[in-house]
Amino acid sequence: MRTLRTIALAAALAIPAMVSAQAPAAKSNVLSIQPLAAMFTVYAGELEHRLGTASTIGLGASYWSHGDTNKDGSSGKYASGDLKLKYYPQGHALEGFSVGGQVGYTSLTGTETTINGSTTTTQKETLSGPTVGISLDYNWLLGATKGFYIGLGAGAKKLFIKDSAILTDVIATYPTARLSIGFAF
Repeated sequence: MRTLRTIALAAALAIPAMVSAQAPAAKSNVLSIQPLAAMFTVYAGELEHRLGTASTIGLGASYWSHGDTNKDGSSGKYASGDLKLKYYPQGHALEGFSVGGQVGYTSLTGTETTINGSTTTTQKETLSGPTVGISLDYNWLLGATKGFYIGLGAGAKKLFIKDSAILTDVIATYPTARLSIGFAF
């Protein structure tokens, strides 16, 4: 009878250890893209790295080009790179709700072509400058190994650029949104 109790006790202690051994290992990085934005020729991607249980650091990049000239003779390009810091208040970095800040650099290029009779004039201007932003995000790590990543986010970004003759429609502060899909490793 004593042997049976010892075996039962050993089994009771071993089962939680076996179950926890089957849990997926915590991921340290996420690499993602924004496929819906790419359908509109806006290319964006991010790399996020766990710093601790509740914080991450990341890099983000975006590029958009309207290479074809509009009806009014204008075209433009946008390129941006950012360093991002995020805080996950629930203590599970890379998963769940986060609030973050970012600093970066943005370049805008605009071209305007004016046709006046037989005279064609083309002006090109590039504006570049630092940026700061904030974001609110919610991320999921899905699958048996928690290797599939989906992230939703919204925020705002401020561009620090001078006034422009061509790029008159530039908004110095604008909203941001993302639907990212990627993998965690």
